[in-house]
Amino acid sequence: MSTSYRRALAVLAIPTAVLAVLTACGSGKSSTSHEDSSPSAAAVAGPTDPANDGQLTITIVGVDEEPLAPNDDSAGSAPATPGAVFTFHATNNGPSVYEPSGNWNYPTLAYGPNGLAVQSAMPYAQEGDASIGEPPSNAIPPGSTETAREGFAIRKSQLTQAILTMGTATWRGDFSHFGEVAPQGPTAGVPQGVLIQPVPNTNRNKYVAGPFTVTMVQGIGQAPNGRTGSEILVQNTSSDFTGYAQPEVKFTQDAQFTPQSKVFGTDAAYMPTAPLLGPGDQMTVWIPVIADAGQQVPPPGTWINAQLVQLWYGPGRSGQGTILHFAY
Repeated sequence: MSTSYRRALAVLAIPTAVLAVLTACGSGKSSTSHEDSSPSAAAVAGPTDPANDGQLTITIVGVDEEPLAPNDDSAGSAPATPGAVFTFHATNNGPSVYEPSGNWNYPTLAYGPNGLAVQSAMPYAQEGDASIGEPPSNAIPPGSTETAREGFAIRKSQLTQAILTMGTATWRGDFSHFGEVAPQGPTAGVPQGVLIQPVPNTNRNKYVAGPFTVTMVQGIGQAPNGRTGSEILVQNTSSDFTGYAQPEVKFTQDAQFTPQSKVFGTDAAYMPTAPLLGPGDQMTVWIPVIADAGQQVPPPGTWINAQLVQLWYGPGRSGQGTILHFAY
């Protein structure tokens, strides 16, 4: 993917009344403009509702965090930054074939009470999903659906009040917990808000969470690609669940990790390459040490502590799933 066709979006304060006409910036991207810049209440969809852009009906099916390249630096010379990646399903409800090339309206995102525009972001180096930031790769015949993904330089947790626009399609609401549902199956009896306790005598490095057992094998080590991170073993210890799992780790410089520790990075396993795990299956994942926005990774030789903090799991890589939080 070329890194030159997209220009970084400036972060601007945008009045609420004109949020619907945020336009993508950079050659190779276009967004439809309209005389009436204020969407009516009926035209604004909720986060999980479908919305129409011309002959397309578009549905947001996933909001995940993945390593992204800040300022469109997909060559990877700058540190990766965790950002929100939206996954869309676009269904052609028109009578003719839809050609994405030259017709696709790229998403724009704003958040907060003042409508700050969020910079788009590219997949990071060779680790990211190359489809991020691109229109659907295939033409869409009538009645068919294609998938597209767009990344933004913002943490998912910040999207409590956000508005996303694609041409005439507009969604408004809280995207920070998109895809989370109440625990099901093996965790159906766990009350909401109850923390999963660590397995005794494991130094808070092992948790049985729903259908999975998650173990931190190395708190801080060197991954095969040379990057520093945590090695996590995920085992499907259920008898009947098949799906995906995404553990999350917090990094701090405190020797003893507590809820009061100053965290400089919160990072999750990279989902697009994760295998489907059936009963008895397992996988080893490396979670890289990546600094949160406004934070810095400590220099080499500095003490870093890692702690498992939660597990997301679900039947698909994007969309609804269950998040279980760990006690530590």
